[in-house]
Amino acid sequence: MADEDGYSNYSASTASTSNQRTLNPTYFEIIELPPKQITNLYFARLFPAYFLLTFTLTFEISICAGYGGINTIYGMAILQPAILFFNYSFHSSTARAGMPLVAKALAADQYSVSVHTMMSLYLIFMFGVILCVGLYFGFMNQMVTQFETMYYVMALLLGSIFSAFQVTMSAFFMVENRGGIMFCRDFIGLCLRTTVLIVVYNIENNLNHDQKPSLLSPGIAQLISYIVLCIISFVAATQFDTFDLQFSGILKFSLKKINPIRPRVIIKLFLNFLPALGCNATDFVALLLANYFIIFSIDTEQEKIIRIIQNSIFCTFAFICIKLNTIISETYIALASTNFGVKKISRVYAIFKHAAVMGATISLFMSVIVVVLGRFLIQVFFRKLDDFMYIEDLITRCQDAMMYAGIYGFQRIISGLGISAIVVEGLVKQQLVIVLPRLCTIIGGVVSCHYLLGSMANYPMIICIGEISGVAAGIPTVVWFWIKYKQVASTDAKVIKEEEQLTNNEMVQNIRITIAESINAEEEDEEMLKAKQGTITGVANKQLLLRESLGFRSLASTVDRQSAVLEE
Repeated sequence: MADEDGYSNYSASTASTSNQRTLNPTYFEIIELPPKQITNLYFARLFPAYFLLTFTLTFEISICAGYGGINTIYGMAILQPAILFFNYSFHSSTARAGMPLVAKALAADQYSVSVHTMMSLYLIFMFGVILCVGLYFGFMNQMVTQFETMYYVMALLLGSIFSAFQVTMSAFFMVENRGGIMFCRDFIGLCLRTTVLIVVYNIENNLNHDQKPSLLSPGIAQLISYIVLCIISFVAATQFDTFDLQFSGILKFSLKKINPIRPRVIIKLFLNFLPALGCNATDFVALLLANYFIIFSIDTEQEKIIRIIQNSIFCTFAFICIKLNTIISETYIALASTNFGVKKISRVYAIFKHAAVMGATISLFMSVIVVVLGRFLIQVFFRKLDDFMYIEDLITRCQDAMMYAGIYGFQRIISGLGISAIVVEGLVKQQLVIVLPRLCTIIGGVVSCHYLLGSMANYPMIICIGEISGVAAGIPTVVWFWIKYKQVASTDAKVIKEEEQLTNNEMVQNIRITIAESINAEEEDEEMLKAKQGTITGVANKQLLLRESLGFRSLASTVDRQSAVLEE
């Protein structure tokens, strides 16, 4: 049955085995399909793989983190670069903007090689990690009994399913009207996840036996903040169409303006993504409110003030670090999604290198500034307090929070480096080289999630060790990325040198040909001159002979006349 665009329904087309091109559409056929048929292809081919990937990561991060009702938020944050890549590439395929990367993955040959094989290897490995780490934290450390561990795992499992569904569906909803549908997706998905977090929080209270179960939990705070911010997101999406601003803004920014690299170019790239910050602020507000709900249950006023200041500082600067990494990842992925070949990829590497250094420098610099100034400001504001130990405790906690935020932000930038470089490198060369480095990056993210255990026990050193180990696990990926960058850059330099050499040789050859042609022209001119001179000489001789012959003829006629006269 034909739809509004005049195209046949994809499901009806695929039901017919006679049309092989419809059953296995190529890349060039997919990019010409209407959004509805691309959506059907997405659900038929990519949805299962990406759903399993997102679910596996979320569940793994949640269970490895141990206790903590808001750990799903951190799991989603670590997934963010990969999710953004998928969303932008899928959106570009429907908007006919740039190079439709998902159209390549949807094509039968690309899907069977890159997506299916990668997902299979990844899931087999990660499920093993989940079982080992989960059993270790659950039983070896004897945190809880076997029954309680399974109950907790089932709650996290349910939450991971909802989270994976929400994330995977986001690409689908970007095809349709991004206003009301994205609002519904955010609202429904986050309500489901929040419900699970409330359950998990109450389970933790029961397991700890130190508090009575209560609905006043981080889940309630998330629910309230998400409802408010989803409305803001809805207004922004309908009024400003932020997603088009983000992607098309990069595409309209011609690649010719990117070379050479200048700071204003990077700033302009960052500005293309500023409209998205309002929609991406949900995690920050939810985290902040969730911590405040926990703080309000504390009895001691001094402890409450300390925790409020500490969490405010941490949440603010952790959010800044996360957003810097998000902007960097979005910029790199959007640039890499544009239509240029392998020879120009070194230009994007250079852009990303500058952006990454910029983001890391800003996050660490701000952390140091706040740690230094924080001591002075706290002493000024709390000078009237007589309890010196109270002030020192407050300063120490704020310094710990800022150190945590700085290390966390730096680790996020490293993770974004690895994931983005892996995705782009694999897409550009269409090879399976993305499997091993991606696993390395994800392992680094999993190791870094141990900071939740440290934060629950108020052990800043455990937090730092977890984050540093996360950075260390991501270093091989960055080294691999740098080697690849150098290889591509050296290859480009070699190609440029060869082209210059070839150009020089061609110029020399052209000069030689020009000289030879000029010499030949001079020789031809001399021959022509000689020929002309010979012609002139011949004409003169002929004229002379003619004159001589005419003279003899006139003399003969005169003699004849005289003879006739004499005869008469």
